[in-house]
Amino acid sequence: MCRALPDQAMVVLGHLLIEGPVKAELHKSLAPSVAEVVKGKRLLLLDRIAKSLQWLDTRLHQDMTSGFKIVGEEFPSGIFPLEPRPATLTPEELLAQSRSTKPLIWEQINDAPLDANSRELFEITEAEYREKGWLEQPRTWEELELLFGDWLPAKRFGVRQRDKLRPIDDLAANGANSAFAACDKLTLRAFDELNWCATYIMRALVQKGAVHLVLSCGRVISGPLHDFWRIKTDRARPLLKTIDLKAAYKQLPLHPEHRRFCVVALKHPDSGQVRGYASRVLPFGASGSVTCFNRVARLIQRILQEAWILNCNYFDDFPVLELSALSGSADSTAHCILDLLGFECSTEKEEPFKSSADVLGVTVDLSCEDLSEVRVRNREVKCCEVPLSMRFLIGAPSGLRKSLLSSGGFSFLKGNSWDAWGDWLCLSFAPSGLPGESSSSGTENRLLHGPPRAISARPPGANVIVFTDGACEPEGDSMLCSIGGVLYVESSGKWATRYFGCRLPDSLVKTWSASGKKHLIGPVELYAVTTARLLWREYLDFAKGIFFIDHAGVHAACVNGSSHDRLWRLILLKLEEADAKPMIAWYAHVPSQSNPADPPSKGSGLFPVWGTCSRDHPKCCISGELLSSFGETGVC
Repeated sequence: MCRALPDQAMVVLGHLLIEGPVKAELHKSLAPSVAEVVKGKRLLLLDRIAKSLQWLDTRLHQDMTSGFKIVGEEFPSGIFPLEPRPATLTPEELLAQSRSTKPLIWEQINDAPLDANSRELFEITEAEYREKGWLEQPRTWEELELLFGDWLPAKRFGVRQRDKLRPIDDLAANGANSAFAACDKLTLRAFDELNWCATYIMRALVQKGAVHLVLSCGRVISGPLHDFWRIKTDRARPLLKTIDLKAAYKQLPLHPEHRRFCVVALKHPDSGQVRGYASRVLPFGASGSVTCFNRVARLIQRILQEAWILNCNYFDDFPVLELSALSGSADSTAHCILDLLGFECSTEKEEPFKSSADVLGVTVDLSCEDLSEVRVRNREVKCCEVPLSMRFLIGAPSGLRKSLLSSGGFSFLKGNSWDAWGDWLCLSFAPSGLPGESSSSGTENRLLHGPPRAISARPPGANVIVFTDGACEPEGDSMLCSIGGVLYVESSGKWATRYFGCRLPDSLVKTWSASGKKHLIGPVELYAVTTARLLWREYLDFAKGIFFIDHAGVHAACVNGSSHDRLWRLILLKLEEADAKPMIAWYAHVPSQSNPADPPSKGSGLFPVWGTCSRDHPKCCISGELLSSFGETGVC
């Protein structure tokens, strides 16, 4: 009878009877503070899956079972590139320093007046102790001294995000972050990866031809588009959603010996007494928590990919992309995997798969009927909040305005505005703190009613490379300012070269000089980039191309889409207008001596040519007048 049982069933039977309840044994061996945090997680299963995937982060299981360390030297995980950043304190120096810093911090917390958020913050902290088990019971100074000896209180403050108060534990102020030596450099490419996948899917569905993907190792994945997607396109509409881990950092344990570095100290709103809550979980405010959590997040992403769920990862967010016919299956599978492993999701705020969804702080729209583009815009709620904040800033007294501009709240608005708008919002009030040319109604109108950013899903067209340069030379009492540009374009295996070399209008140069601008080379070189984008839009609209720039400041301004200089911002606005039919541009730096646009900018036609050569005659990107051609003609 036994021999009739399949071998794999025999293996399972033997494992059941011989190994016993290994999960229970593992949890019994954990430190109490760690066991409390991971009690719902299947750590052995997670480790077994990681090993089956040959996951490079071999220390992860040890850290999940013993707790993560937030002070000291970080070990390379193997899943991120290295970027060592040394600590300014050793753990031993930090503890020695704590003997003088901890009474100062404790006293500061005791002397600080209660504010409007104090009671709510206290209630949140009590709930983290009583209901969630993230913090240990509140202790007095004497009890903490007896428990830890050397330890560090952490100030807790609240940041209001709409109707929610988020507690932050300040481990910078108590010195813990200064004793953390980071090793890994996080790669946060989720948004780019999501959009690349979406545009590739759209292109494949439209072309209905072969799928051809080349991996970094050189392996090629290719084959015809499956008939299921090719025949009925209505079941192949790309949809997306975001799966968000709930209280992500709080799902991971802190090493018991590192609880001493994060004792959340808070004043009772009624008694006025200060008590300390030792943390059991990764604190939100510790530098070390960032890499610790992302190591776990990347393993989760990989496990979901193993289940053929196309997902990206950005901290605790997992954007998922799927075709309509499989969206229900993908949703169920992803949640089953996370539930099985014991990771809790924010299901109460999770949206179903849709063609347009809020992802990573912006709205990504895949609803284009002909599947020709992905559209990205600011979330509607942010579009409403930012103008209100701007109006408040404009009406605030100058002292308060200056304070608000440097506050975390305004930085949050800046950082969560899509494209360059966040920078424009801040720069509209800088440096004097007074509204600039882009403020008020102009910026508000652009934010509320500006078109979304369109990312083309059309097949790759010609290869386009653009070089630009500028020159400023004394000419009598004024300056001779000139620009040059060279475009190399390849289509169907044939290369063509186009170029321009022009003088800037004297009136424009005088206006710039009269504004107090002493060095004109920066705006001149930025003007050259903008002129090239306008002139060659026939080749650049919806294309993918590279701009080579030899001026470091102009290169940075083009990458950031903003500048602290008002004149530069004016030219950048023209560059943005030229990009109404957007291209995907990569701005790269080139040494001056290697820049083919240098000769045309100085009146020479002697530069490298590929294929045919033609000269173009651009118009001024500001006034619209035809620019005066400069230097030799007919020479390439």
